[in-house]
Amino acid sequence: MGKHYGRSTERWIDPVGGHSHAATVRQLLRYYLLLEQGRPAAALAEMKRAFALDVPKDGPAYEMKAQLIGRFAVTLAEAGRKKDAVETIQKLLAEAPTGSVAEANAWLDAGSVYRKAGMPEEALKAFDRSLELAQKLAKTRPEGDRPPRRPPQGERRGPPPPRSPGEGPED
Repeated sequence: MGKHYGRSTERWIDPVGGHSHAATVRQLLRYYLLLEQGRPAAALAEMKRAFALDVPKDGPAYEMKAQLIGRFAVTLAEAGRKKDAVETIQKLLAEAPTGSVAEANAWLDAGSVYRKAGMPEEALKAFDRSLELAQKLAKTRPEGDRPPRRPPQGERRGPPPPRSPGEGPED
């Protein structure tokens, strides 16, 4: 059990104490499904279970957990539970590893929470911090880990497609 993540040779064994990081993905999906079904109490219980997961902060499972908590805080704000939303996002910001993808995402969600909570100055600062971190992370990301550049409209990559007989110049 354990998978390689990215291009690193480092191996993350059992990232969620006996589970794959899919545990947090499953909980995120269950949370949204329960909300869709009009079962907010069950969705809240699912989120509390996700919060209790003890995952290493330097792995992909933590990024997923942090994203889950951030989205939950935004949902609380949208539901009018502004105080709970602000407390949740501030707790996440306090525990997210400095300079990580999880921190950048947490600041983005904090901006949304603060905006919905009627705190425009804090929202602007949070969005600025998220953008600053994202730019910094993009510069430090190894070239091999970046997604391939999409060719501009009309530009092709690779060899030309094979021609059909009778098509194009003769040999």
